[in-house]
Amino acid sequence: GFRPRDVPTPFRNCKFVPKPAGDAALLNTLADLASLRPDKHSL
Repeated sequence: GFRPRDVPTPFRNCKFVPKPAGDAALLNTLADLASLRPDKHSL
């Protein structure tokens, strides 16, 4: 799983802890969010 320091700053306060099997999905989600323009973020 991710340690807080492994997650980009905008995601450090997320209230979920992914299971190991979910890491790939989380990476995909972070990649998708990172590909968005900052003004499109709705976190």
